[in-house]
Amino acid sequence: MYNLIKELSETFGPSGYEDEIRKVILKNIKEYAEKVKVDVLGNIIAKVGAGKKKIMIEAHMDEIALMVKHIDEKGFIYVVSLGGWDPRILLGQRVVLRNYKGEKIIGVVGSKPVHLMEKDESKEIKLKDLFIDIGAKDKKEVEKWDIKPGDVVVIDATLKRLGKTDDLITGKALDNRIGCAVVIEVMKSLPEDLKNEYTFYFVFTVQEEVGLKGARTSGFELDVDFAISVDTAPAGDTPGIEEKVSELKVGKGVVIEIVQAEGYGLITPRSLVDKAVSIMEKVKIPYQVEVGVGGVSNAAILYITKKGIPTLGIGIATRNLHTPIEVASLKDIEYAVKSIIELLKNKIIDDHERDN
Repeated sequence: MYNLIKELSETFGPSGYEDEIRKVILKNIKEYAEKVKVDVLGNIIAKVGAGKKKIMIEAHMDEIALMVKHIDEKGFIYVVSLGGWDPRILLGQRVVLRNYKGEKIIGVVGSKPVHLMEKDESKEIKLKDLFIDIGAKDKKEVEKWDIKPGDVVVIDATLKRLGKTDDLITGKALDNRIGCAVVIEVMKSLPEDLKNEYTFYFVFTVQEEVGLKGARTSGFELDVDFAISVDTAPAGDTPGIEEKVSELKVGKGVVIEIVQAEGYGLITPRSLVDKAVSIMEKVKIPYQVEVGVGGVSNAAILYITKKGIPTLGIGIATRNLHTPIEVASLKDIEYAVKSIIELLKNKIIDDHERDN
């Protein structure tokens, strides 16, 4: 699992520019899918099974990124955000810029040094005040290197094990490449009897970080009977976060989502939550439940697609979300794989009616 996550995490794949990560996922699923297509928006849809009822299991493959907006006369590059960056995280990072020819160029994110700042300038970091330095001597050299507005940028980071533990990993784009790894592993280990009972669509969606767009189009096209959406969930087990804000802990089990963003996202039917919890307890898989106060995932759009798709959100508690040093547990990722298989084996799809 670690090697798969490492490959997924380190692959270039900004929102709207998922071509490289798409190739990696296609390579990893080709022998397990009966039929694979890439739709108009770029979602991967892999079909398995031939049963009457249709189930979608999905994770988004895009990562938050930056886009070149302006190149000044000195050769410094200014960017806008593709997804939810905290500008404080960006300052001092090494980045990879891909020009329109597909070449990769290393740069660093800089700003005015603190030594030269006015008294109050260092209190707040804004994206507009940051620049990318690629070592060019002027604007003409940047253009000579085939860099233009619209080129995309991601953090230059590799996946590592954290400390001396064999469990915790840290790297970029764990949101949501660990979700992709879960979906791939479920696809690999799907029991044969389930393939006869259901038709599965394993979907790797694009542009989640900028509006849940891939889930909107693929969910509309497939019109399934049930959906499971796999994503990261913000852990609350670090300093500065009270338990009343987030009780989720890394390494303490798979996350079952009850509500996202105080109800502005997914609201899972109580009967579905209760069924999922009873299955987890029956098969003894550690679990946590989330009543979310901020942020939504693809589940939020899937469950209101067409006539409404009963949708269960499965999460992996992750620290430092939307940074280059996200932290997650390999145990939790494995729990997520096992939980989805057990939910399917225990007929979660047949118990999704809303409470009266």
